[in-house]
Amino acid sequence: MSGISGRRITVVSQLPPPVHGVTIVTGALLHVLREAGAEVRLVDRRFSRTVADVGRFRMRKVLALVGYWFRFLGDVIGHRPDAVVLFGTTRSFSFPADLGIVMIAKVLRLPLVNYVHSVGYRALAARRGFGRLVAFSLGSADLTVCLGPTLISDVSPWADGGTTRTIYNATARLPTPSHRDDARLLFMSNLIAEKGVNDFLELAVELCQRRPSLICELAGAVVEPEVHAEQVARLTALGLERRVRFLGVVTGDAKQQALAHSTALIFPSRFPLEAQPLTIIEAMSVGMPVVAFDTGGIRDIVAHEQTGMLVAPGNVDELIARTDELLENPALRASLGQGAVERYERLHSLESFQVEWARALTSVLERKAS
Repeated sequence: MSGISGRRITVVSQLPPPVHGVTIVTGALLHVLREAGAEVRLVDRRFSRTVADVGRFRMRKVLALVGYWFRFLGDVIGHRPDAVVLFGTTRSFSFPADLGIVMIAKVLRLPLVNYVHSVGYRALAARRGFGRLVAFSLGSADLTVCLGPTLISDVSPWADGGTTRTIYNATARLPTPSHRDDARLLFMSNLIAEKGVNDFLELAVELCQRRPSLICELAGAVVEPEVHAEQVARLTALGLERRVRFLGVVTGDAKQQALAHSTALIFPSRFPLEAQPLTIIEAMSVGMPVVAFDTGGIRDIVAHEQTGMLVAPGNVDELIARTDELLENPALRASLGQGAVERYERLHSLESFQVEWARALTSVLERKAS
């Protein structure tokens, strides 16, 4: 029986909408904790409902802030959790909001796990007036859980080494394809510049002109309609509208098909707070090689020349060259794909996610009891 069976856990985060990494992992965490026998409750942030709204100031968010704190206070007084898991953030608005949660937990002497999903604490602490706040937030946690070594190094000045732990992001295992196309590239993320859509389109145009049979597909939400219209017009003018395809948001079977039949996932994100994109982990689960910019915590999941290729952020020429090399070399694709599957099974399956979280929370609860 799990060490957290029957224990009361409050999770502070958000479920979709919007659909992005943190909201999806929140669902996965709630699922595995319940599967382990814990009694789990969610205090939902409710600040953003669309991807375009994430990280942007809105007056309604300020009005929702007090409600956020009171909902948490009401939950912990009524539910009396054995531990609180806070999905910590480094965005300008969300960090002060979460600081209120930390203060309440500290006053009520609740064991607190700070679950770090992005880099940015060092940069935040360098801003005027934020240094002591970052130190208080991270130093107040009984345990800081990070997704990988890159994120641990970001919090290490304030979180003691004995109170940090790595738990890699995880996704459900997708069906392994019986056949994979040898000339189909996939971009899967929201269609915004910082996620690399423009870099992927530049790559697609260049490689489609070199390789007549190549198909490039983009799966994700259109966030800026005017920019998207310009992108479509450019592809049409080049005669590539049938070979560079916008699939829209894909879920369920459509998402599985996109991942199953593509040759490689191209992930040229420039997002400075990038952690461990679930799209990359899903690609790994089906043995698909990944070519990505070495941004944020991506190096913690893409092992260069073992499970995929890493390229310096912004170096589109190198991105094109590495992708072209992958298209040219079936043996290399097979080797990287096998390495990706092995790494997924070892670090990123829901089974390993559940085991690691049960261990983490058990250690916090045992320290509390002693």
